[in-house]
Amino acid sequence: AIAAEEMACNGAAHLCRRAYHQVSYATVHNAMSSLENEFALPNNFRSYLQALESGVRALMLDVHTVKMPNSVNEGGRAALCHGDCALGQLDLTETLGNICRFLIGNPHEVITLIF
Repeated sequence: AIAAEEMACNGAAHLCRRAYHQVSYATVHNAMSSLENEFALPNNFRSYLQALESGVRALMLDVHTVKMPNSVNEGGRAALCHGDCALGQLDLTETLGNICRFLIGNPHEVITLIF
């Protein structure tokens, strides 16, 4: 067990005793749209993973259905895009997996996803 003095929640021990609604979180708008992720006309210079490493704890993400080329599947796949997916996109499943791995490595952190 981790001593209360050693445990930090979202970077500060005193936050461990607060309810979710009692804490403010740094948030990135259109977190998937970044220069790092090679989006044309990106909203951000750094990737959502770099934002998480820097202390951001809320990500705003836009989910779109992208039709697969030459696919008979009418539904397509879920992708993260801002407006036109031709300007850049990330796979939703891969992105959620990356966020999950971040949380496994940082078990006292809380991340808010806003879709």
